[in-house]
Amino acid sequence: MWNANNIGRIGALAVALGIGAGLAATPWAASADPGNGNGNGNGNGQDMSISKDGEVKVQKGTATATSSAGSSAKAKGDNSVATATGGVGNTATVNGDNSSATATGGDNNTARVTGDVSVATATDGNNNTATVHGDFGFITARSGDNNTATADGRLARVDAGFGGNNNTATVTGDSSIANASNGDNNTATIDGNNGSAGAGSGDNNTATVTGNTSFAGAGPGDNNTVTITGNSNLAFASEGNNNTATITGDTNLARAVGGDNNTVTITGDTNLARAVDGNNNTATITGNSSTATAASPTGCTASVTGDGGSNSCP
Repeated sequence: MWNANNIGRIGALAVALGIGAGLAATPWAASADPGNGNGNGNGNGQDMSISKDGEVKVQKGTATATSSAGSSAKAKGDNSVATATGGVGNTATVNGDNSSATATGGDNNTARVTGDVSVATATDGNNNTATVHGDFGFITARSGDNNTATADGRLARVDAGFGGNNNTATVTGDSSIANASNGDNNTATIDGNNGSAGAGSGDNNTATVTGNTSFAGAGPGDNNTVTITGNSNLAFASEGNNNTATITGDTNLARAVGGDNNTVTITGDTNLARAVDGNNNTATITGNSSTATAASPTGCTASVTGDGGSNSCP
């Protein structure tokens, strides 16, 4: 049901949204030591470093903390590093082994790590926050102001900012990716495992996944919204403005792309619905194993109710 053209275009959209590389891009994904597995950090007080206003206050063991005037850093754990420099009001905190937190390149940036072999970076702007609770996470909030990246789980990759402001990316679960970047006021959220959500390459885009092994992309464009509730789904609202793709169910593909004000809604399993290549197109499926395609330059509606159905327009 999902032909080669669909898959190829999906790959291109994923790359544009910064979520196509997957966890293979995480430097330790293939070879890291398994860590303690509980995301609580091993810091036991034997390795601790505290620095405030450019002065090291406490130094024990292999932890390292570095700060500049007006900022503070604390690292607790074997070979962990906390750095808060290059501005005022920056805070970096690590509680775990072989992890690093960096808050620099602006004011009031915050980086927090609780876990082993994780990285949190808040930099190149003001009021950015990067937080990870778990092992093998890679979390960044940077290159803009008021960006927030948060992970609660193992093997998370979360990015917010990268040339925009007021972006929020959140992962709750293991081995998931969220990216909100290249624009302003974008939001990417995942609550589940092995999923990806990207919102960006424009402004006010929202991608939300609740479930496992699902992939949501909102943008390029403005005011696009993707919502997935279920497992093993793909959904895109992109290549235009004010597009909406919504899935409730499992193993579906929804695409609202290639124009403005296109809407796709799927309720059921193993369906394919598209509103594409024009404006004001609507494709709706309620049922299972069905297809609906609305592809008019000026808008049309394709609707299926039931199982095994097919409808298209014009």
